[in-house]
Amino acid sequence: MLWLCLSQACAEPLQLFPLSDVRLTEGPFLDAQNTDLQYPMELDPDKLLAPYLRESGLVPKQPSYGNWESSGLDGHMGGHYLSALALMFASTGDLAVLARLNYFVAELKRCQTNSGTGYLGGIPGGMNEVLADVAEMTGQQDWLGAARFFWQSVVAHRTVAIGGNSVKEHFHDENDFSSMLDEVEGPETCNTYNMLKLTEMLFLNRPNGEYGDYYERALYNHILSSQHPGTGGFVYFTPMRPNHYRVYSQVDKAMWCCVGSGLESQAKYGAFIYAQTIDAVAPGEQQPEVDHHLLYENDGWCGRAFSTSHEIGDLGRIGSNDRA
Repeated sequence: MLWLCLSQACAEPLQLFPLSDVRLTEGPFLDAQNTDLQYPMELDPDKLLAPYLRESGLVPKQPSYGNWESSGLDGHMGGHYLSALALMFASTGDLAVLARLNYFVAELKRCQTNSGTGYLGGIPGGMNEVLADVAEMTGQQDWLGAARFFWQSVVAHRTVAIGGNSVKEHFHDENDFSSMLDEVEGPETCNTYNMLKLTEMLFLNRPNGEYGDYYERALYNHILSSQHPGTGGFVYFTPMRPNHYRVYSQVDKAMWCCVGSGLESQAKYGAFIYAQTIDAVAPGEQQPEVDHHLLYENDGWCGRAFSTSHEIGDLGRIGSNDRA
């Protein structure tokens, strides 16, 4: 297989192939996805919906979960859960997941209708207005510049070998990593989850091999390893402290933020594999040949030119990495 960096087109914005068009083959990422499939299905949707029903004036069908779901962040798991179900259905086509997703959406719609304000949440809040004001007051380029600066600062100066960052959910001095070796609360999984979301957005806006390299490093070494391969439990912190250990979540007990983001991360391993230039393929247009289009596969390069036995629709034959 011939791999070529398509450097002449790296400035062109990209779009990812739909998650539903990519299927993982045998390997650790498929194993992680299959393990993750069981976790959301073991959670009680009515317990996750309880904060939303309560805030909208409806009677919950079940009491809320404990832990973070009953301590001021009520309902935060519901948002992750909704996203995880959608991602898992796109990744697998599992009809049981779709049925659970449809039920959850229908109940949320019932909450929103009953509230009469349009607000949907497990606690009172008003961030929508704040975000709208910020968007109106600033331009997109300013946001992109700030995002690139933040990404570079974190990856170049505050990230360890696994792609994670932070101690006790805070950045330490960029010139002193001693706390990373001493503290039991090392890189937080949610931090890396958010850094990968940022990396994806920056890569699609301006493809750069540096983004692909970081994504691969963090995905393989932090995100994939944050799930217990047997129970499917998730890790909050991954200590860098020598000879230390990790604590995994249990269904029905731990409602941490890293459980919510973990449900999502393990369900979308097929998302950041294939990309194409935005105008490469028109909807509904038959394109049996791939010669005239720039197709990208993320593996530490800004792009690849390739041909294998893997076919995607009418785009012809294109390559895949170890996850596809």
